Amino acid sequence: MGSSVLSIVNASAAYALSFTGHGITMGIADLPVNYAHSAFNKNNSFDIMVNAPATTD
Repeated sequence: MGSSVLSIVNASAAYALSFTGHGITMGIADLPVNYAHSAFNKNNSFDIMVNAPATTD
């Protein structure tokens, strides 16, 4: 990443506290998602807002 991006998110403050992000996995999903697609079976989804599996909008 470019240094300008790191300064925008104030990464130096996190690094000073020994936070590196090592071991963190993050996923981002943009909408719309075709939830009927075979790659998205009910074992692959979880609604963090209501603490329940397999949700659709």
